[in-house]
Amino acid sequence: MRRLFFLFLTVIGYPHPTPPYLRSPSAANFYTGCTGGRQEAAFYATLEQESKALYGERVHFVTNLVQSSTATNCEGWMTFTNTEEDATFKPTILYSDNGGSSSVGSKHLSYTFYDNLHPQYMIIDGNEDSFYYESSDVAGPKFTRNPTTNSYVDGTIAETECDGTKTSLTYWNVEKCLHRGFDKVKNALASHIASLPTSCANTNTGSVFDCSSHANDINASPGSIKCADQSNGCLVTECCTIVPTTCANTNAGTVLDCSNHANDLNASPGSITCADQSSGCLETECCTVVPLKTCADITGSTGGAFDCSGHANAIHGAPGTITCTQQGSGCVAAECCTVAPSATKTCANTNSDSFFDCSSHANDINAAPTSITCNDQTNGCIASECCTVVPKTCANTNAGNVFSCSSHANDITAAPTDITCNDQTNGCSATECCTVVLKTCANTNSGSLFDCSSHANDINSAPADILCSAQSSGCIATECCTVVPCIDLGIVTHGSLDVSVPKISCVPSFGKTTSEIRTIASQLNGKLYTPRDLQFHPVNKNELWVANQASSDISILTFTSTNEIFSNDLNTSRSFQALKVADRAKYHYMASVSAFSFGADGRFATCQESLNTYDGLTATGGENGNKFMGPTLFESDANRRVTSMGKLNCDSSKETCFLRHIDMLHESPLCMGIVHDPEIFSNTCGNYGHATVQKNVFWSFDGYGKGDQVIQENQERKGMLMRYDFERDHGGCNSYLCADHGEAEVRRYEDVILTRVPNIPSHIAFDTKYRDLWIADTGGARILRVDADSGRSDRTAIYEYPIYSSTHLHFNYKIWKCTRYETLIDQTTAGMLPEDKANFQPSGVVMDDAGMVYVSNFATGNILAIDKYHGTIVKTLQTGRINALAGLEIHTDNNQYLFVLDQNQGELLRISKQSSNGNVRSNNNNNNACEDSTTNMHTRIRRPYPTTVGDASAICKSSFIKTDAVATVGDAIVHDPGYMNIAIPKDYGMDVETPCHDPISLKSNYNLDALLMAGHTCHRCLPNPCHNGGTCTGVQENGFSCTCKEHSKGDMCQICNVNDGCISESSTPSPGTVTSTSKEEFADAIRESLNSPMGSGGNRKSLTLPTTISMLCGMLMVSWYVH
Repeated sequence: MRRLFFLFLTVIGYPHPTPPYLRSPSAANFYTGCTGGRQEAAFYATLEQESKALYGERVHFVTNLVQSSTATNCEGWMTFTNTEEDATFKPTILYSDNGGSSSVGSKHLSYTFYDNLHPQYMIIDGNEDSFYYESSDVAGPKFTRNPTTNSYVDGTIAETECDGTKTSLTYWNVEKCLHRGFDKVKNALASHIASLPTSCANTNTGSVFDCSSHANDINASPGSIKCADQSNGCLVTECCTIVPTTCANTNAGTVLDCSNHANDLNASPGSITCADQSSGCLETECCTVVPLKTCADITGSTGGAFDCSGHANAIHGAPGTITCTQQGSGCVAAECCTVAPSATKTCANTNSDSFFDCSSHANDINAAPTSITCNDQTNGCIASECCTVVPKTCANTNAGNVFSCSSHANDITAAPTDITCNDQTNGCSATECCTVVLKTCANTNSGSLFDCSSHANDINSAPADILCSAQSSGCIATECCTVVPCIDLGIVTHGSLDVSVPKISCVPSFGKTTSEIRTIASQLNGKLYTPRDLQFHPVNKNELWVANQASSDISILTFTSTNEIFSNDLNTSRSFQALKVADRAKYHYMASVSAFSFGADGRFATCQESLNTYDGLTATGGENGNKFMGPTLFESDANRRVTSMGKLNCDSSKETCFLRHIDMLHESPLCMGIVHDPEIFSNTCGNYGHATVQKNVFWSFDGYGKGDQVIQENQERKGMLMRYDFERDHGGCNSYLCADHGEAEVRRYEDVILTRVPNIPSHIAFDTKYRDLWIADTGGARILRVDADSGRSDRTAIYEYPIYSSTHLHFNYKIWKCTRYETLIDQTTAGMLPEDKANFQPSGVVMDDAGMVYVSNFATGNILAIDKYHGTIVKTLQTGRINALAGLEIHTDNNQYLFVLDQNQGELLRISKQSSNGNVRSNNNNNNACEDSTTNMHTRIRRPYPTTVGDASAICKSSFIKTDAVATVGDAIVHDPGYMNIAIPKDYGMDVETPCHDPISLKSNYNLDALLMAGHTCHRCLPNPCHNGGTCTGVQENGFSCTCKEHSKGDMCQICNVNDGCISESSTPSPGTVTSTSKEEFADAIRESLNSPMGSGGNRKSLTLPTTISMLCGMLMVSWYVH
């Protein structure tokens, strides 16, 4: 809990200097459109005002406000927080005005601390335990800890009941609750405040402990020191722990060094407390003793010995021991010149009755020269007799060793023996010996910073800390230029192209002259049926996944290794295992799949070109499909696939294994393209962006747009760019109403208009480095580039686009505008071939890591290679496959191979450069290979956007206008547990007497989405999942099994002899017999069959559950569900 406690303080931006241990944070979690939150906001604001007056800084309040689909913003929300006592009082609010589940901000806090429940309140007490409260008929906190473990795990949960009815958050009529959440906080606050510990900061009648009478000072963080005796308070030994800095311990814990000062150290350095306790004492505080004058030092500061040359006597044998009587005027001859001349010559009188002169000798004179008698009394002493004291230098000052400069910034002088210590008694100092300034990245270049201007990286942020390996020649770039420059994705992204940026002149996968197009897979060996999109798996890189529109499934081509993918040998490059996978209800979750995209961990989302017709079963005539369709989120891990009965650990060698969809959103029927947003912000300048918590963000091409738009003859529908954040997925559940689609954020970028062309996918690529989207606007005959981090939330989308996933306040559905984008390629682009100018229908889009963008033109069969920075067409490859080419892909390990799908022929093609003899060489240089450096442009800068892009209105031109500048208050949403279908009864659709379709309207008598939500994957009114006329038997909330006709076998009846009139495994299953049962009846049937004399060979029983509500009631409830 300690970690969460400080995480909470970090997320809310803990604003006060009071130690956190002494404050009890109280937080409310509201959504902007939540009925309950609006009814409680003013009461919580009043509680904040009263509690601050009562407890002061011991309590801290914050309101965590999360954006929802209503038009209410932060400023508008303030109208719900007016208190009765003071209408001007404003509560402390945390709010993210652009929504999203970013790793910082209000949505993240809602997930982390409240499990995204609202309205709800949390208090963290002095023991760092959290307590949760909400309005209900039950007093006390919502969760109770297990008394054994003091954990919420295995604790109890109070039911949410108001007015005696379990609400399940259905309407949140909180005014009917016996106990309001804010009152629970108010009643509990005193006990939580009392739990705050006594510390050195509040032990002395609520104030800081008094250390004035103690030798030590109080601890720098008194609030972090809890008193051992909480009853009587702290002791002096607990709080007074800071030993004051004095002249005796200021220098890294040692005595201050006065060697460089005129005065000596005070005789009692420990008695002098430093004025500046942070930096330590100054010399003026500690060096207060003026040195005494002696016969050896006539000035007291290395002034030299007293001169006895004009006196009859010589200087005293130990002149340093004689202190001058008159310190003002200094010594006199009578004090110092005391050695009478002697007939015996010594080192003290050999030189004209004076000391032997050692000035020209390496050594100094002996300390007791009078004790040394000259061997030659006639000529006197010689140097070897008198000059015997080796002077201390930087080479021998430290116990005869070289002076150590290890703790000094500089290195030792190059000739340490040449530097004699000024203080021969104590030895040399660092200032004398450590004189060589070491070369670092800060001074290597003629004393200045190392120049990184010609390097890809910037200089290290602490260049002085990096020593050059070679001190003689200085540092090199690899030592100093270590900071990868950040990518500026900020507001200033407009301007003109930099003409100095080199243009790409050669396409790696096309070669300089000729290219090879090789068929790798087909319908026969790859199980490809109108393949629309392809992508290599991000984890299992030897797997190539292909989306099939005709069969609404995925083909997985598994190579033994990536080497086979790039093999020159034709047979090796075609050596793979093909497996088809799909959802058990692929007619909804993967219907006419047009595109898909992986996240880094292997999760992927599909995009469906469908109006949600359930293979034509929503109606048998007239308009078909309810348009409740959008992207589906899946797990790709083979270990997470399920059997037809929904069980994990499916063995694909023995049975058919199905993908598990783990979420779905429903705002874009006729979706034509999709791409995952990796949300990589680690290398952007400043605090530009933050990844969402779950990283389930996808961008899509909505091909439907507004339902009421007027379509002229020969025109296509106008859609738009959309952004889906699945946030926390609902998981791969099977049970009744288990799929809550309410936790999500959906954005419509209304200024990025996209035009769908039926049956031609419009793919999207994402530039991870610069966070740009590259979109094939097929009907618009152009390639768009869109800044993924541009745009602003403008208004709610629920009124203009009434078909959406959930009315739950977790669900955030908004229209965005002011998006930054540009048209990069269209039919007017220079260098485009005539056939492309005449008919440009871009479909596939992919980019490599060398600055190249590839685009497939569906109409002509050409593939255009585009310079990503300059927007120029480098080369066009003519494949000859007219009205056929769809998705493109490049493997991250090798950009010399381009993969493309022919959706008409059902083929996977590989494109690469061709050598002169017709063979492909994957990694060897040849005359056809790109050799110039422009094909490897990892460090090229981002292409600037034009000066005027997107919505050019005044509000969009301003960098500082916020969408909540004008407060708006939208209608409150009365919400339910999710998916807009709380009224679907569990036995919905179990009435076998009601026909699937109304004979007059020809429409389905059932909402087929509701059948799935009720837990059916096999139902007489749903498409039959069994092949070749097999009979499907469904078990509600589990799955189904198939009973095959005589000519077929397999768990899906997929194995048969084509001569017997079988239908291909991948084709739409033929209608067969379908029976449905509840889970309870299924168990009864198993028990009955075990007791039946017919055993397993008897006739299969058709099991149904009687209808318990009238058909009219059921129809009313379902009609509400579909809006």
